[in-house]
Amino acid sequence: MKKTILATVGVALAAGLVSCTNSGIGDNPAPKLKQDPQSQQASASCDQPRAALKNSATESPKILRVDRFQDPHNFDIIFAQEANSSLRWSPSPNWDNMKEVMRAVNEVSPQSLDESEHRVPDSSTLTIESGKQSINYLSYFASTPATYEFSVSCLNGPETEYKFTYSTWGLDESGLLDCDVKLELDAPKIADEVIKKYC
Repeated sequence: MKKTILATVGVALAAGLVSCTNSGIGDNPAPKLKQDPQSQQASASCDQPRAALKNSATESPKILRVDRFQDPHNFDIIFAQEANSSLRWSPSPNWDNMKEVMRAVNEVSPQSLDESEHRVPDSSTLTIESGKQSINYLSYFASTPATYEFSVSCLNGPETEYKFTYSTWGLDESGLLDCDVKLELDAPKIADEVIKKYC
């Protein structure tokens, strides 16, 4: 009986174990932050910054790339979407010790803070059975959006609480699908979505 060839790769949603993760915010320059032109900040620094995780949420996996094989070594990209992370403050501060503040946030963040683009591999990098790809096969890569909300306060201004939001990507998933073969019952939902949209 012909079976679907499906390789799924899971990456745990944990601090420092996600693609494009740095080893710590202290090892890299402070990320560029989106500024709120209406915000005001009286102090030039944030003394002894304190950060706390207030909320976290994940969405359903999103398809980021789909390739269609012409033969075992050639494929066409039929769908591709950028996957960026973002850092946002409300109100927007203007501290001169932003690196220290970001280190405090990073210490309580489930994932290391990184605003670089989430790496989306192409079909040549997927772990799949060699030589099985044909014109009826699709490869896909998907990832799970994740959002974390933090509160930040300073010793020299405890009455003001700043909201910091980090939007990024968590669990990654990839696979190889045969459009001529029905998916097995335990196949991932994202694989079924790829079949319905692109086969």
